[in-house]
Amino acid sequence: MTRIVCKRYSALLGPYSEGTLSPAEAARTEAHLKECAACRADLATLQQVAHLLRGCKPAVPEPSADLWSRIQAEIQPAAPAYGASR
Repeated sequence: MTRIVCKRYSALLGPYSEGTLSPAEAARTEAHLKECAACRADLATLQQVAHLLRGCKPAVPEPSADLWSRIQAEIQPAAPAYGASR
């Protein structure tokens, strides 16, 4: 296949692997994949990466007990002093 054709389809490989292409676009992509070993290899790599990422758990730190009170203290405006003029 030509690089121009493959470039067009390489942008569709992610949505194709996720099943989010329209039926017509998916059929065209499948037809291209039958003819193009390079794009099949790229699709296999994308699928492997997606599989690995699904197995990862994001590192989310445990919030400290007083996190919310510290956030509120930062965002609440300071009360004006009694008798202060504007």
